[in-house]
Amino acid sequence: MIWKLLIVSLTILSAYTPFSEAANYSCPLHWVPEGYGNVPLHAIIPSPGEFIARVNLLEDELWRIGRLIPEEGKAWFVFVVPSGEHTVHIAETYEVLTNPDNCVVEWVEMIGGSVPQYAIPADDKFPLVPIEYVGRGIVAGFSMVAGIHPSESALLVPYEGKVYVRRHYDALTSRYPLLSLELIDFTFPILDYRVIDKNSKEMLIGQMEVVSGLDDGEPAQVVQPISHTKSVREMFKWDEKQKWEYVANLTINMDLWVGSPSVFVQFTNIHEQRTLVGVDGVPGDPKIFYDRIHPVKVDRTVTISGTGGSSVPHGNYQVCSAVTMLHDFGVKFEASAIVTAPNMRADQIREILRRTERIIMGDGVEEEDFVVAKIMGTLRGSFVTGTSSHFTTMDSTGLCNSVVSKSKHTKSYHHFRTKY
Repeated sequence: MIWKLLIVSLTILSAYTPFSEAANYSCPLHWVPEGYGNVPLHAIIPSPGEFIARVNLLEDELWRIGRLIPEEGKAWFVFVVPSGEHTVHIAETYEVLTNPDNCVVEWVEMIGGSVPQYAIPADDKFPLVPIEYVGRGIVAGFSMVAGIHPSESALLVPYEGKVYVRRHYDALTSRYPLLSLELIDFTFPILDYRVIDKNSKEMLIGQMEVVSGLDDGEPAQVVQPISHTKSVREMFKWDEKQKWEYVANLTINMDLWVGSPSVFVQFTNIHEQRTLVGVDGVPGDPKIFYDRIHPVKVDRTVTISGTGGSSVPHGNYQVCSAVTMLHDFGVKFEASAIVTAPNMRADQIREILRRTERIIMGDGVEEEDFVVAKIMGTLRGSFVTGTSSHFTTMDSTGLCNSVVSKSKHTKSYHHFRTKY
């Protein structure tokens, strides 16, 4: 049997947006011990000529955020005294904040001691109750790194022996990069044919009269080619269990069996860009769909029997051609996803997948830069699942529209399959 393929390649792009508070998508940065102006590899540069440092005072064993200026060989930080006078301190040994794992670091504008999701605390061992977060603010016309103090509702900047209070500042955040998914190997493990039949409907695309012939006054066999074409609108919509959370780029490569031996479907490779975020940049349930209008053609040969012939008995007929459409029905699917993320190793990608509660397939190879995951979701929409032809005698009262509307074609079930 000859089948036709609808090949879908759909790409969706998204910019970074705030994430849900329930998810932990923070990407760990690393503090590296140094001293006397030395700076390790992968150090984060908040402003020209300075780096982010932290120091630990023996008085209370709490970490403070400081400004490291390599040329001076020292780090400056603020010692906060509750309900007292804040003072500037200097340290020659310190730890420097680095980003060896290619986390996405961004500065977010904040105000009044508040910090955004994925802000960087001074103390990574007890991050639930830190006294400071990494920030930067403008003093004397220059951007300077300092500690954000929620208890003081401000950023406190050490500069020339004084403490400068800034209510408006930037807070440093670190998160994993968004994922890129390429979906392949679609399967539809559960199909309720009775429900499919209930949601299927035939649509007339053409009709033709076929008149029997005579040979020396006797019925003769008539062979009549039939060709009907109509533009049909199809819409495919893919929903995922996780609602495509933390996905920036999505490519869908789907081979969906449609049609029958007599149907020809013209198709093109689809390359489209759509956003995965909802209203006002808030992640929601993105609409991942492809909408197209294309011609569906039914070609077949009708044979009207003469005496002793076969196929359709002798007579005059109308031939009605139709396409079977599946409407507004959710078909559960599973697919393999090749998952990548910018500058991420396989072990890092697996960590991202675990945090987004996706199913990881296989152990993978550490040297690779991708991981294979299982994606489960629902395919919805309206699309062609088969074609059919019907016959009605010319002297019957039924027209093609009524004949098609009354027919039930369970044969279309086997058209809805995937290529393995």
